[in-house]
Amino acid sequence: MPDMRKSSGSSPLWMAPHVTIFLSSACIMVIELVAGRIIARHVGVSLYTWTAVIGVIMAGISLGNYYGGRIADTGRPRRILALLFFLTALGCALILPLNALAGELGRFPGLPWSFRIFLHTLITFLAPSTALGMITPVVAKMGLEYHRAQGRTVGGIYACSVAGSLTGTFLAGFYLVMLWRASTLVLLSSAGMIFLGICYWVSVILYSDSPATADMPSLKQEPNSPYKTSASLWIYAALTVFVSNAAFMAFEFAVTRVISREFGSSLYTWTLVIGVVLGGITFGNYLGGRIADRSFSGRTIALLFGVSALLVLASPLCNEGVNILRGQNIHIATLSWPMQIALQVLAMCLIPCIAIGTVSPIVTKRLLASGVAPGASVGTVYAWGSIGSIFGTFFSGYLLVQWLGSLPLVALVATALSLVALCYLPRNLLTWAATLACVTALFSSLAFFPALRPVADLLKLSAASDPPAVYEKESQYSYIAIVKDRKEPAIHEMYLDQLVHTRIDMRDHTRLLYEYEWIYSEVMEKTHPTPSPVRAFVIGGGGYAYPHYLEITRPGSQITVAEIDPAVTEAAHVALDFPRNTAIRIEDRDARNVVDDLVRHQEADTSFHKFNYIFGDSINDYTVPYHLTTLEFNQRLHSLLEDDGVYLFNMIDMLDSGAFLAAVIYTCRQTFEYVTVFNTGRQSFVRDTFVVVCSKKQLFLDDIPLRLQAQYAYIGEQLTDDLLDRLIVRHKKMVLTDDYAPVENLLAPVVRTRAGDTGEVNLAFARRYAENGDFVRALKRCRTAVSIHSKWPEAYELLAWLLQQSGDQEGSISALRQAIEGHEDPSSAWYALGQALMKSERYEEAIEAWTKCVEIKPDHINGLYNLGVLHGTRGELEQAIFFWRKVLELDPAHADSLHNLATAHVMGSELDEARKLVQQMKTLNLEVSPDIEKALK
Repeated sequence: MPDMRKSSGSSPLWMAPHVTIFLSSACIMVIELVAGRIIARHVGVSLYTWTAVIGVIMAGISLGNYYGGRIADTGRPRRILALLFFLTALGCALILPLNALAGELGRFPGLPWSFRIFLHTLITFLAPSTALGMITPVVAKMGLEYHRAQGRTVGGIYACSVAGSLTGTFLAGFYLVMLWRASTLVLLSSAGMIFLGICYWVSVILYSDSPATADMPSLKQEPNSPYKTSASLWIYAALTVFVSNAAFMAFEFAVTRVISREFGSSLYTWTLVIGVVLGGITFGNYLGGRIADRSFSGRTIALLFGVSALLVLASPLCNEGVNILRGQNIHIATLSWPMQIALQVLAMCLIPCIAIGTVSPIVTKRLLASGVAPGASVGTVYAWGSIGSIFGTFFSGYLLVQWLGSLPLVALVATALSLVALCYLPRNLLTWAATLACVTALFSSLAFFPALRPVADLLKLSAASDPPAVYEKESQYSYIAIVKDRKEPAIHEMYLDQLVHTRIDMRDHTRLLYEYEWIYSEVMEKTHPTPSPVRAFVIGGGGYAYPHYLEITRPGSQITVAEIDPAVTEAAHVALDFPRNTAIRIEDRDARNVVDDLVRHQEADTSFHKFNYIFGDSINDYTVPYHLTTLEFNQRLHSLLEDDGVYLFNMIDMLDSGAFLAAVIYTCRQTFEYVTVFNTGRQSFVRDTFVVVCSKKQLFLDDIPLRLQAQYAYIGEQLTDDLLDRLIVRHKKMVLTDDYAPVENLLAPVVRTRAGDTGEVNLAFARRYAENGDFVRALKRCRTAVSIHSKWPEAYELLAWLLQQSGDQEGSISALRQAIEGHEDPSSAWYALGQALMKSERYEEAIEAWTKCVEIKPDHINGLYNLGVLHGTRGELEQAIFFWRKVLELDPAHADSLHNLATAHVMGSELDEARKLVQQMKTLNLEVSPDIEKALK
């Protein structure tokens, strides 16, 4: 095909394709990111929602790419683009009325929610996404008219397209959703399309249609072209870009899940994964364009696919390497949490994505070199790439992660890439070797090939939980693991990714282990004392600890639970002894869907029984279900409650920041007359759990903290209205609505403190050095920790121990005194101080410390025993006997107390009492001192 000539150097039009594709791709990404927020008010947020959004928008873009390619070859690109931008602006503007229309159609209760969600998304987004998809091939056709090097041109346009998507992701995720409402962002995107349409219309008027085409040969296929368009060429091109795009979407999904296990799921996690993947694809597109101008043979494509496969296969190893580095290097460990996530993601997927990104420009260049019209070439590559992305998203999200797990999915992606390399170069030993390595790795990562397990361990394609899990499963939403507590194995913990969601005592399911559960129960006692049955709706089942507790302690209760992930429910049945024949009604759907159905049922049935209590247990990680925090959702819950009903939910925030807490409280106050907040007593600079109690009538909850302290080790308090008012004013009285709920952004300060708090990191390294016997470095890190947070009991306790190991007894005592204030268990702090004072022979002060210990915790056996010993050594036998008898009331088999008490009675000539104690020791098979035996004879 003859070369295309460059436009005049003085013309700015050669930049137009790159700027245009960048801006339009950014708009597409903004629309895709706010799409879920736009429709959430009608269909909730679930796997069905985001896969429907991705599927419909990508399908629309694929259709647009195909038809845009056909249109591009029929006319003048700039005229076509002007019309397309105006059409796209109209399509974006129609999103809001189409969303409202689809919401009305969704009121038909006979349709299953999965179909309603898909239908709603299809009506709302198919037309605008199709219009947006038509732009890319037309822009590419225009770009080819302004550059001689086709590969570089196509690669540059692809790179700008992905860079635009990257910019749209970060702009929308970190800034725009905080600044404007979702509907405003849609209208701004429409305005942006109008602006681009006007720019192109003006360019048509001011410039000749194409300075490059005046004396440029025809772009159509020439009869004597050495490459002929054939079905096999189209099929190979389509399948190649299909596999490459499906692979990088599946790889992105797997990386997100792997990273979430370590860092949780937050705004930073998903934006950084998307950002690094798109950044890699961007550079890969650019690099692929350069390569295409030198070689676009099948051998080149095979080489790139083979390299991509091996890089993908090595990504878990890179991930593990950074994990080790983070644990061993204090400088990396003290990086901010987002920087640590970025480092992890960069190590795992940047290079593989660069390699995968080189494919599309080379395939496009092959089509162009065959004589295929430019618009059709680019349209075909983009269309089949979009279809591949849809396939990769749906197949990974719905099936592969559940069937295989995230790490085996990485091996499967590598295998798929290696098979493409083998198809292009079937007689090459290297491609066969790469394919064999990937297939072996895939089989080794699967549980039903135990003989190959060492290979999976070597390649880090298997992730062993620590401690070992009694149950583990990857679901469509998260990695689920149930493990035994290290100190108390009878307690089982349910992990969802890296977060402990539920703790259950398998010996006693009525034992509540979380502070928020204690608060829930005490609030219920105010209006419905146990065992009164209640009608309760629980948002978020998790391990079903609290719903099952209600079922046991309040027989006859009518309990409904909305748990979005059926795999979590199954895990509770299998590993947490949650009975399958439970009377609890379980809805494995998004809570918003369940609430909408309940409201419709209430409107249609006058005999509908409202709820006494609604419990929220879904806001427990850094990715908050924003649609369950809004004013509109609260209004629905308000309508479902009895007049004396109560809505209680737990949430996370950091009091020093308090942005999310302030917004939630102020939003609740718009619906409920009485809103009370309790915390769990954590330091203000670290993440804390808050329990919000909303009611229609005043409940008088001021005595709740004292009631809890009498039963549990509760150290929290009720936050005053004055404190809450100041917090709300500080954060500008934000109301969360269906159209504006930037909850991830509000929680961003909390996320940043997870590992960004240098005090916590220094304390962790101090512990690690201490365990290895390196007390000098441990002391240095511990002193740094207490210098950062001067009132930190946990750090002072470790400092005291380290000083004691180094022989500084006075320094240890001073540190233990500092540890008492704010300690979550003050009795243990006083006990430790007493031990240090005892070693320093400061007996009077030791007695004072241990007396404080047993005043706080009257059943502290060691404290009581030691008080007896001190009084005994001072000859105060009456006091000593008193304390030892207290110990025996708590533990009748306490050998030392029995021995000392018997000795004291012998010394006091109370031989009958001593004989009784000796007989008790013999009954318990305890050793009796020969001196006592001799004295009694």
